[in-house]
Amino acid sequence: MSTCHWCHVMAHESFEDEEVAAYLNRYFISVKVDREERPDVDHVYLSICQAFTGQGGWPLTVLLTPEKLPIFAGTYFPKRRMFGRIGLMELLEHFTRLWETDRNRLVKSGQRMIQAMEESQRQKSKVEYRRWDSTLLHTVYEQLADSFDSQYGGFGDAPKFPMPHQLLFLLRYSLFENQPMALQMVEKTLQNMRMGGIFDQIGFGFSRYSVDARWEIPHFEKMLYDNALLAMVYLETYQMTNKRCYAEVAQEIFGYMKNSLLSPEGAFYAAEDADSEGEEGKFYSWDKEEIVSVLPEELAQSVIEMFGIRDIGHFEGKNVLHGFWEHADLDMFKNERDPYQIQKWSQDWLEARPLLLKARSARTRPHLDDKILTGWNGLAIAALAIGARILEDSDLLEIAIQSEAFLWGNLHLETGLMARYRAGEAKYRAYLTDYATYIWALVELYEASYDKRYLEKALTLLHEVVTDYWDKSGGAFFLSAHEIQDVPVRSKIAEDGAIPSGNSVLAVQMCRVGYLTGDTQWIQLAEQCLQTFLQDARAYPEAHIHLLSTGFWFSFPVNEFVVVGLRDHPATQAMLEPLRHVFLPNSVTLFWDQREEKSNIWDGLPSFTTVEGKTTGYQCSNFACQAPVTDIASWLSQFASPS
Repeated sequence: MSTCHWCHVMAHESFEDEEVAAYLNRYFISVKVDREERPDVDHVYLSICQAFTGQGGWPLTVLLTPEKLPIFAGTYFPKRRMFGRIGLMELLEHFTRLWETDRNRLVKSGQRMIQAMEESQRQKSKVEYRRWDSTLLHTVYEQLADSFDSQYGGFGDAPKFPMPHQLLFLLRYSLFENQPMALQMVEKTLQNMRMGGIFDQIGFGFSRYSVDARWEIPHFEKMLYDNALLAMVYLETYQMTNKRCYAEVAQEIFGYMKNSLLSPEGAFYAAEDADSEGEEGKFYSWDKEEIVSVLPEELAQSVIEMFGIRDIGHFEGKNVLHGFWEHADLDMFKNERDPYQIQKWSQDWLEARPLLLKARSARTRPHLDDKILTGWNGLAIAALAIGARILEDSDLLEIAIQSEAFLWGNLHLETGLMARYRAGEAKYRAYLTDYATYIWALVELYEASYDKRYLEKALTLLHEVVTDYWDKSGGAFFLSAHEIQDVPVRSKIAEDGAIPSGNSVLAVQMCRVGYLTGDTQWIQLAEQCLQTFLQDARAYPEAHIHLLSTGFWFSFPVNEFVVVGLRDHPATQAMLEPLRHVFLPNSVTLFWDQREEKSNIWDGLPSFTTVEGKTTGYQCSNFACQAPVTDIASWLSQFASPS
């Protein structure tokens, strides 16, 4: 389960305390919920906590009747009253007395809470047509610009989270609205994050968030989903800018995922904890003396200088490596550092990093959360497929293929998709985000390999998710399948968290599948998703950024690029090359091998054929196609500019 600071504190102060445990065991049945395995349970009771207290968070503490009616909810409680906050013991004793003396009042209060939540969900099912207004895209951009940290990048103050879907939005806004400031916000953020302590300079990979605004001191937990989404952002920024340094960061992220999270079965584990030997960050932080003892004298002095390592470090007396990145050509370093010094440090770091990595590997490594989560693996596979396509890296494609094969073989059962796999067991019916990100992965795998089997699998999952999760009385998808009965209220949400919401991911991917297959029912369903949550999105645009990204598909032309020819022919590869390298977010790409029989998944599209037996390219916009092209130079001229 994902860790949080106050979860650890409350576990130590209260749940590991014998007095608290004895009281709980006498009067209550204690249930600990892993919110990664049961996000539907987490969401319902988090909403209840927000209704009770006006805010929510973790640790999440909820008192329920045997019928699962909520009678109280809150977050962190010390064992005894402290700093004006009621203690857990006083809280438990109070509700024990009320349960014995005024049980009916508690039950009625819980019933009213559930009824209010059910009514809220019914209102979301009353979908009225609301015309899509592209000015919402401008509103989101303006809100992000207002909260942007122009000094260190990112948005808001500490603690600072990467929020990759905000950066993905800004890349699209920069392209479609010709707004260079949006791209500058992305680059400033990505550069400072890569140079910061939030990035593991020795072993690679990003931590969950930074406790400070400068990205220097992380909460050291590393999550699969953060790294997958950030790899996508660095890859797309590389496409936008043609700056190779961003591609290198993506490769570093993939290296971390492969070396630290890839299971022997071929899928990815969920996360690595922040703690080792009972101390947060112990595995990642350094004493100055350790650097001196591990490295030759001259090399040690160079590392101390490049990272500003001190006798008494800035993290509990130790040092978290940050402040150096070898790309002196970037704007952030101009007029700030001697490029010759940067070049010397870069050469030294190439020699020093493997030595420090070897020394660190002798330490006790943080606990590995070895759950294989379908939704998070979907993001990892999607990122790897994007990387394989953009970087033309067959190794990344192979990892993505084997990971997807594991999911399909072990988590896609006759009864439907499952949410997690561990120790040989697939468990829990999949949630909406599991379907959504898996479909995302399959679409990316298709565009990376042009293997139609992935598009066929995506369609299989789309039909399943519509059958089992679609709100038949309204629009959009429920978080859990229709047969799930162990939560008091079925939620239907589009707000983004650390991961974009299932409804928003599906909306974008249904647009892609609709244009890839010519089956416009998927585009219509995507529009219904957008309409269902449009009122909420207008009220809280920043909370619905990925959903509003669907609006790009309804505000700007959608291009369909089709190449027909022999897969391995040089002319075919020449036509496919720009489709890999140019940033084309509002587009889909298809390849048909002229030797293969056309699949019925493309019944909605015309029969594209070669002209005079030559490799032929078609550029279409919203299903209206220009004349076919066989001349490579003419085809490439369409991609001279990303716009």
